[in-house]
Amino acid sequence: MVRQVSGGRIVDGRIRLQRGGSGQAERRIFVRHNPETRYGRKHRVLHRGHIAQRPKVLPHSSKGTAGLSLLSRDLQRELPRLTRQREPPPRRHAGAFFAEDQTYVPIRLDGWRHGALWRRFREAILHRQRFFNDNAKEFLAEIFNGIQNQSDIDNKPAFYRLAPADDTTFYRARVVPNEDAFREIAKDTAGLMGPPPPSLRKAGRMNAAGIAVFYGATEKDTAVAEMRPAVDSLISLAAFRVHRPINVLDLTRFTRAGKQLDIFAKNQMVRATQWAFMQSFASEISQPILPGDEHLEYVPAQVVAEYLTSTSVRWRGNDVTPDAIIFRSAQREGGKNIAVMGDAALIHHPT
Repeated sequence: MVRQVSGGRIVDGRIRLQRGGSGQAERRIFVRHNPETRYGRKHRVLHRGHIAQRPKVLPHSSKGTAGLSLLSRDLQRELPRLTRQREPPPRRHAGAFFAEDQTYVPIRLDGWRHGALWRRFREAILHRQRFFNDNAKEFLAEIFNGIQNQSDIDNKPAFYRLAPADDTTFYRARVVPNEDAFREIAKDTAGLMGPPPPSLRKAGRMNAAGIAVFYGATEKDTAVAEMRPAVDSLISLAAFRVHRPINVLDLTRFTRAGKQLDIFAKNQMVRATQWAFMQSFASEISQPILPGDEHLEYVPAQVVAEYLTSTSVRWRGNDVTPDAIIFRSAQREGGKNIAVMGDAALIHHPT
């Protein structure tokens, strides 16, 4: 079950609790077991898709060069039809131009350059030199160069500022052993629902052990799912809001198509391949990690998070540093998590 006990705010770059009062509402939600997980459904759909798709077999001969000639003629006859089926017509939109009497070949943007750099970075940071690694820093500088200028196909930016007027709420959850624990949390919600003291800070997806990070979710169900609670577990849930603007890199933007490519704009091909890489990167760092593997599997994402939140970028004419990273939940499809780092992760009671 889940009980909401209090709320909170991020004030002056810090997370601050909301005023609660003695009449705070409490609610309970039973955590029920669902044997049919989303992974099972995905597997079945994928399996059916594989069965339904069968390769097309073209007629051919096995008599030497005559066979090659026959296969070639078959392909020539099939090629126009296959091309019409596989390549959708060009999108008609403002600024697009296509000559009706010309043939166009689509360019595949798979982020190979950034992907190669990422693989070299992982190898260096995991198995060669973890601390004071100048090569790893150079890899990251090239991979994420200009990331603050990226936008999706609807022109929603990947880098933006969250302000109090946005009224965005983040939720934190904690498994509690009994009813007495609820009363203790109500007395000191800031201390017990915020990041733990330095000596108790464990390594997380975006932080090494001992480093303060405020982890939250944009939905209550996601916050509970991230706890991976057992059936009939007791969960304490607290809400927090931004009181002062924080700069955010939103990796969930990369789940959609990137901004329409303008081949005449400066560095458009680099930005397009970066977007393609970020789609796979955002998926990779959101994958579930088996218990016991965190100490190694979290390392690349931890280094990336520390690099991004300690490196200033030029944004709207000013040098700014990201305060937080939003990423997809590994436990709930469609859910989003946020990691607020540095001084912005400190929690204080309201004055």
